[in-house]
Amino acid sequence: MKFTLETELIKAEATTVDTAIRLLNLLSEPVPVLDNNNGDDLSADTYLTITANDITIGGKSTTKYNGDPIWARNDCMEHVKKADKLFQKEHGAKLLELHVVQANNVAGEPVADPQGLFVWVRCVFEVNGERKTSRWVFCDAYSSVADCGSHCADGRGHVVRYHSAFRAGLFESAVLN
Repeated sequence: MKFTLETELIKAEATTVDTAIRLLNLLSEPVPVLDNNNGDDLSADTYLTITANDITIGGKSTTKYNGDPIWARNDCMEHVKKADKLFQKEHGAKLLELHVVQANNVAGEPVADPQGLFVWVRCVFEVNGERKTSRWVFCDAYSSVADCGSHCADGRGHVVRYHSAFRAGLFESAVLN
């Protein structure tokens, strides 16, 4: 089943009832549209860096994000490991890092906020020996701050691992960025 939600500003499609309800909630509540210059000025201590071997904030290993335990921490790293193999197969690029940030906005670029309900993601690749970083991409909304902080790493790792179109978009934004 496919749901299409459309306003004068945005058109969104969902394939599950849960996602459609989340989109309806987003459209029914005022959401700040902020821009922080391509997200490049986000401090590394505001987002998670997930690799095949660890999850860090600002270079330090962590089991929590914004005060909440990282749910399924080992699965997060496994998602990156498997996604790396897929990026290599599909695009000839190595996935070095997956960055995930909890934010207070859904458009523009992410504005990190430990009380935010929205999750953004970007990837760092090695392409032909060169380090390339994708653009930040809005990925999901949560109904509670605690769920957002706890589940954002595993949820985004899952999306990158299991959705080839999402991987393709992230990769293209890194190559063209």
